[in-house]
Amino acid sequence: MICGFLSIPLTLYNPTSGIGLLLLIVSALQVFVLISTIFHELGHAIVGRIVGMRVFSIEIGKGRIVYDFFLGDIRWRLRAIPFGGATYGLPSNEHYFRVKEFVFTLGGPMINAFILFGSIRLLSWDAIFKT
Repeated sequence: MICGFLSIPLTLYNPTSGIGLLLLIVSALQVFVLISTIFHELGHAIVGRIVGMRVFSIEIGKGRIVYDFFLGDIRWRLRAIPFGGATYGLPSNEHYFRVKEFVFTLGGPMINAFILFGSIRLLSWDAIFKT
């Protein structure tokens, strides 16, 4: 966030300076990592619900809790350092416990794969690699 606040005046004051642009790119990367983490944890929660698990909470970030709220019956905790996350859930019964845990674990990476393939599909690779 600090990079974002510093990058705008530096870029506007001296557009040819590389430091303002670098800080702007770093802050944009931080925002995209945060959004990707939220979708990743939502992937765990959605797939967990599909296979019959009870999802208790989703945490985004590390450190002290900055914001705590309920969305539906899932508790959301946003923490001070916005990197990483966790989704807490348990199967509602013991039938196929390991299969449910396995599918629950794959839910997040599955969403990441959808984001990757969607990004590849939306980007024009010919324009990027054109010489």
